Amino acid sequence: MDIITRNELKERGGIYIEQVLSAFNQYESCTWTFSLDKYTDMFVNLQNHHILYVDFYYSKITEENRVVFETHLNKDKMELLDQLCAKCRGNGNLEYVIFKPSREELGLLVEISFRELLFSTFYILDLPLTIWSNYGGEFAGFAKEKELLGGITCNY
Repeated sequence: MDIITRNELKERGGIYIEQVLSAFNQYESCTWTFSLDKYTDMFVNLQNHHILYVDFYYSKITEENRVVFETHLNKDKMELLDQLCAKCRGNGNLEYVIFKPSREELGLLVEISFRELLFSTFYILDLPLTIWSNYGGEFAGFAKEKELLGGITCNY
């Protein structure tokens, strides 16, 4: 599993955002409102053409809240979620990890973000572009240059 720290993310050019509200003032930004399929396609396209990492707060997936996940995810996706959590736990005693996901892991993280089960932030290091997931159906993108947001239709 290709895991990087917050500092490594910044050193590689990634935009790390502590608080989303301040980011709207600090960076060029836009929001998107798409279907799950459109979000999935967008992130797969970004993964195919760029260096994409994602954060995953696996420590939030407790036995108590697994019931919520089970009502929204099928058996195969629950198994993938369990495998991903196990891989993350195997990398130290961390609350979350920033890692380079497989295509299957990316699809799962987009879905659980879209369904507002657990939020992730998606980092496209070589642009740089950071996408915060789901606030009432909207994902928010942040970049240093407005042109980097232009490839995806924004809700300004």
